[in-house]
Amino acid sequence: MFRLASGLFGVLIVSAFVFAVERAKPNEPPISVECHGQLRHGVVAIGGESTGTTITFDGTIWELDLKDDAARAFAESHHKKSVTILGSLRRVTSIEVPARWIVSVEQLSERDVRSHKEGASVTCLGMLRTTTAVPGNAATTVIEAAGITWQLDLTADANLPSKAKSLSRMLVIVKGRIERVPGTTFPQSTIIRVSKLDEPSTQK
Repeated sequence: MFRLASGLFGVLIVSAFVFAVERAKPNEPPISVECHGQLRHGVVAIGGESTGTTITFDGTIWELDLKDDAARAFAESHHKKSVTILGSLRRVTSIEVPARWIVSVEQLSERDVRSHKEGASVTCLGMLRTTTAVPGNAATTVIEAAGITWQLDLTADANLPSKAKSLSRMLVIVKGRIERVPGTTFPQSTIIRVSKLDEPSTQK
């Protein structure tokens, strides 16, 4: 009986989380990105594991999933040029490449280098988790969204650490900039430098 009750409780928790995600952002993906970098088209990868189009920023390479012929024509004419993309990010596992990061592109345009520096900003809808500092290990805060876990840098605002602690184990929306930890390779050691952290109901 105890096992049955525990199992039902677990199902209810998962169902509530899924419902909350759908209610919070019914028409938006869990991870939305805006990225400014150099586009490459006609990329060939080992085993054919590539969409054929990529964007590079801050030493990071993401693949681009272009939705139509117009987008592919734009990519072909802007090979090795600076562009801006808007879309949803996902991570997939392949045979040759352990982790591929792919953006389903919704908008693709030339980058205004005067107003947009190279880099990527992200909006994540996911579960916030925090750990308590213990000897030898510092406290950490992460967000789990669409199967991806990102560590969060909360130093941009003095109020963010206490806010994150109060929202631990809750569904939240995080906005910030994706950055690599110095001296490491993407994607294993990336963080989100958070600019905004809220419950979905408070987002406008």
